[in-house]
Amino acid sequence: LAGDTTIFSRTIGASMALIGSIIAILTYSSVLISIQPWLILVIAINLLVQLLFGRLKLKDNDKWRTVQEPFFRKLWYFEGLLCDPRYGKELRVNRLQPWIFQKANFVYEGECAPIVKTNFRNITVLDLITQIFKIAELMFIYSFLSIKVIFDGMLIGNFTFYLTNATNFSSSLNAITNNMLELKECGTFIREFRYFDSFRQSQIQVSRSLL
Repeated sequence: LAGDTTIFSRTIGASMALIGSIIAILTYSSVLISIQPWLILVIAINLLVQLLFGRLKLKDNDKWRTVQEPFFRKLWYFEGLLCDPRYGKELRVNRLQPWIFQKANFVYEGECAPIVKTNFRNITVLDLITQIFKIAELMFIYSFLSIKVIFDGMLIGNFTFYLTNATNFSSSLNAITNNMLELKECGTFIREFRYFDSFRQSQIQVSRSLL
């Protein structure tokens, strides 16, 4: 995690996007209040659901990274042997490439693949549930505005106007959720980076003290 150089740029991008989404929400909410204030409440409930399942995804990803890291280090070790020119002659003369490929495949199929499949299945289920809530929210907004058109005489132009604002408001709330989760994940990476940097500094100090 500490080696990921894109974390700081991702943090800045997510922060700026979060500010933009908040400004957009203030604009769209003023329009929705004029037609029905509790529409905002319905969309906000969906936001809480998205935030809840997003946090569950982050926890599952953190657990997955912690469990799979030792096994992927083995794979990177085998990859390093195959890609390092210093070992090229020994590998070629002793014909060790098939043995290394076999060991790497055993590590992946026996240890890495089950973890990856479990994580993928969990994330897919959480994404499916969040998409169901998004579809239910959109259907509710369509139904409410359609009733306004049929029974209250709302003009089609107003229907389109309010529908656009409602969907944009929902999209802005979802963007806030995604940016908050992005910042939380980046915070985890930055914490790992700071731990790595402090450890590196302590090792440098120990090395200097031994000189």
